[in-house]
Amino acid sequence: MRLATRLLAVVLAVTAVGVAQHKPSITRITLNSPNLTLNGIDPVFGPFGGIQTRYKGAYGDYGFFDPPSGIQIVVPTGAVTGVSAQAVAGNYTSLTGFDIQGFQWWPGSNQFFSFESGATGTFITGQLADGTVEGWYDDFHFNDTSFIARPVLDATGRVLYYDSKTYAVPNGTNTQILAANAYGRAGTFENPDGSRSGFVDRTAHRGEFLVVSVPSASVSITALDDHCYAGFLQAQDGSRQAFKRCHDGPFEPVTVGVGGTWIMQITRSGDLVGYAQDAKGNNFGFLWKR
Repeated sequence: MRLATRLLAVVLAVTAVGVAQHKPSITRITLNSPNLTLNGIDPVFGPFGGIQTRYKGAYGDYGFFDPPSGIQIVVPTGAVTGVSAQAVAGNYTSLTGFDIQGFQWWPGSNQFFSFESGATGTFITGQLADGTVEGWYDDFHFNDTSFIARPVLDATGRVLYYDSKTYAVPNGTNTQILAANAYGRAGTFENPDGSRSGFVDRTAHRGEFLVVSVPSASVSITALDDHCYAGFLQAQDGSRQAFKRCHDGPFEPVTVGVGGTWIMQITRSGDLVGYAQDAKGNNFGFLWKR
């Protein structure tokens, strides 16, 4: 085992002391697809993310959400990262196939907006109740910039334009917003020494800003609720370990599947939603309950 991997394992083993060790309940979610990326489960609109399936005679990868009335396909070659009664947001590959663009679709007014700020990718990673979208984009020099785009509506509910601004962690560079909801926003950023830490910004919610650092590993926060956050640690050799942490307590390792675990949502009841890889390298969704 390489040094970085050993250090990552030690960090998780030490910080997990005191965590209840009873086995979690894991529900596998595939929606009859061989490959599914699950980004969340909405109480009304059901699971949402990216699915490999047949649609209108063509087999491919599609953004979707799955309410009780039946699965809804939104865009080809993409994934949904937020859904509400107002709007659906996510990401898709451009027609040229050379870059990834963010999108937001407003069914009521039948408006579809593309977000293309970066050189090779613009990623919407969260959508708020008022339709505000948050995410990040890159440039040709491998620099990352996060953004917050609030839609301005007319009296009929049509989007007139987006009031957009950039976002950066103080004294940090290459900020990536990886999660945004009613409790705040979270993600990862680069420190002056080149290491990467995670952040949780609940400033608007309750005036709290957290920086999460682990020696010899980069930290990415990909999900949060009022008291907890989740994400993954990545060692220098590229190995990853997903985790959940509450009230600045111990890191609780979370492992689903065999090829990697990505936690994308913490539900109101404290359950974890995300996706993992199986032995063949295919993704499947999961609901993790302890």
